[in-house]
Amino acid sequence: MKRLIAVLLTVCALLALTIPVMLPAFAAEDSYLRGDADNDGIVSVLDATAIQRKLAEFSVRSFNEAAADVDGDGLNILDATAIQRYLAGFENIYGIDERVDVTLPATEAETDASTAAPTEAVTDAPTEEMTQAPTQAPTQPPTQKPTRDPDELPFVPAR
Repeated sequence: MKRLIAVLLTVCALLALTIPVMLPAFAAEDSYLRGDADNDGIVSVLDATAIQRKLAEFSVRSFNEAAADVDGDGLNILDATAIQRYLAGFENIYGIDERVDVTLPATEAETDASTAAPTEAVTDAPTEEMTQAPTQAPTQPPTQKPTRDPDELPFVPAR
């Protein structure tokens, strides 16, 4: 009997450890936490590490690319840097650690019938009259060439 109880307690302990890890995978996909790349429910340095591993094509256990792309320009190393800067206390310009609602695209049945077809026939006729040519010459001279020597190093502020 003691052996049965020990086995049951071991199974319960293992389940208790694995269920929280599995929950994000089964959670409803209607929102996510911006910056939570590893889907653990918090934004931490582990998220920046997950992005770095994904970009280096290493294995990543759980990865949410929408949450990882914090700046919205596609997944790149700047997303990991933005998370690290947020965690270090710099300005949060991308809304990291904020909940983002996912809006699903409308199905064809949900699309309004009035927007399904064009309202006007297609024509080749111009829609506006052509404008006249400028009546006076430009008042500013053309832009000058840069004055900096191209072989000179860029300015680096002193620390």
